[in-house]
Amino acid sequence: MAIWRKNLEHEGIEIEFDGKPSDDIRSKLKSNGFRWSRFSKVWYSKGYSYQVDLANELAEYGGEVGEKLTFAEKMEAKEARAEARAERYSTYAENASKRSDQLYNEAHKMGDIIPLGQPILVGHYSEGRDRRYRDRIQNKFGKSIEEDKKAEYFERRAEAAADFKDRTFNLGTTLRRIEKLEAAIRSNNTSDRYKAKFQEEVDYWKAVVKQHEAAGLKVWGKADFKVGEVIVAGGTKARIRRVNPKSLTVEYIEPGREWMNLLTVTKVPYNSLSQNCKLEV
Repeated sequence: MAIWRKNLEHEGIEIEFDGKPSDDIRSKLKSNGFRWSRFSKVWYSKGYSYQVDLANELAEYGGEVGEKLTFAEKMEAKEARAEARAERYSTYAENASKRSDQLYNEAHKMGDIIPLGQPILVGHYSEGRDRRYRDRIQNKFGKSIEEDKKAEYFERRAEAAADFKDRTFNLGTTLRRIEKLEAAIRSNNTSDRYKAKFQEEVDYWKAVVKQHEAAGLKVWGKADFKVGEVIVAGGTKARIRRVNPKSLTVEYIEPGREWMNLLTVTKVPYNSLSQNCKLEV
């Protein structure tokens, strides 16, 4: 038996099966955009009409679950999940590292029993036992390496989860996100429902920008630059040749690096151009 529900919190649908579905059903789910959640033990999707049709084909409707969240509440929940992932993967990495060290030390102790340079005595009654013993040593070394690789993998996952906030709320990324959302709101192809949704997101991200500015970051605009000024961009001196609506045409003037380039610097964080961005006129 299977049940599908509308998930208000995630604004999608989910299907819960009583046991593992067949290969054919799993193939249908994947080809129609459903994904498996190990945490919730359900197959979930955005809930497009064709996905709802498939859900009705495979399961009975079980109503709604969860509560509808504001965009701010969703972002708060994402942060909390990222922090939980970082902590979980850090624990996995630490445990794998301990297992790796333990296996390595065990293999070394086993190897110390064999006299240095002692070959396998072919034909001797101890040959079989000696080979099996040496194989056990090699297996332990191999498992130690595998656990060490696991530790490195989980460390990378933990770092990625820990960096979620910095990546998501990066000022430059936030400004570009606002620009895209506002363009979607202006589009005649965007329904009123989605315009309201996008406007809620724009308001949220603009509040994030204000937080950055309150913390001392500056958002550059066209009025901040003049032709002839020398700025530092990417650690290199450049003279402004033209101020465009959303970019600057600059000439890099470092010895050996003289060339013209289009530099997008409007609507970017203050620190992207360094504290001493403007050098001279």
